Amino acid sequence: HLDGLSGKTVAVDAYSWLHKGVFNCAPDLFHGRPTTGYVDFCLGKIRLLLHYRVTPILVFDGGPLPAKRAKEGE
Repeated sequence: HLDGLSGKTVAVDAYSWLHKGVFNCAPDLFHGRPTTGYVDFCLGKIRLLLHYRVTPILVFDGGPLPAKRAKEGE
């Protein structure tokens, strides 16, 4: 439980949260409608950690993947 991390700092793979958040707004993304659902999902997770006095560090990192080269170039 998060109570056990109270007062500590944790690093979070932010891309994994964004990826999971996309499921909340997939229809909007598919239809090209503006949405912040994936960001809202991440913010909810951050708020949860802060509620339990856990300091999050969001990490946007990772080695380049050949399959994502074109997308990362955008």
